[in-house]
Amino acid sequence: MWKYAIGLIITLLAGVGIGSQLADDPLRTSESVTASVYRCPMHPTVVSDQPGACPVCDMDMVADPPVATGPQGERKVAYWQAPMDQTFTA
Repeated sequence: MWKYAIGLIITLLAGVGIGSQLADDPLRTSESVTASVYRCPMHPTVVSDQPGACPVCDMDMVADPPVATGPQGERKVAYWQAPMDQTFTA
């Protein structure tokens, strides 16, 4: 019994240690901006990382706007609905 308790404590401490290291990792910031991507206006599935012409229709590729994946602020629940009685909302 004591072996299981000691093993559980060691596992929990290792998990906390690894989790704290991942939280402090500077490469895991949520405020990163994705690299610019170029798409064909007529063929959105044609994607390139460099400007140029579409290989299908020879139109100029257009740059997608950069998407910031930073914090979006606090999310709030608009309403809550009881799972067993859908007529009850709060």
